Amino acid sequence: MAVSARSEQAIADFVNSIGMARRGPSHDGSYSFSFESAGLLSFTATSNGAKVVMSLRSHEKVYADVNELRSFLNLAEWHPSSSIPISAGLVNESYVLAATIPDSTFDLQLIETCLDHLINLHAKYKNKPKTAQNFI
Repeated sequence: MAVSARSEQAIADFVNSIGMARRGPSHDGSYSFSFESAGLLSFTATSNGAKVVMSLRSHEKVYADVNELRSFLNLAEWHPSSSIPISAGLVNESYVLAATIPDSTFDLQLIETCLDHLINLHAKYKNKPKTAQNFI
């Protein structure tokens, strides 16, 4: 399902704010943007169109053991200031974090807030102290 006109405008505002060339949606109605350091940012409407899933997938392939994967999955939380759920998972051997945002509140400010949070969570995980526990 395609994102709503309201969400499409918020995505266009975001693209304009970072100076990227504007482009249309993919064949499935989603929008994706690749950033060298942050990863692949995607916007996809839920099946009923009531929410937009904003995901950030790492470019790095991971071959995590159970403990490492559990550690990443533990990043799932509620966004501290907006109460938006943040999910963590593994897609095509890459770590992904996603925010599920109600279409009615989806705007440029919330995109920027959530993107900053997703980037910080990825960085928090990548920069975690390496201990013997991480390798068991």
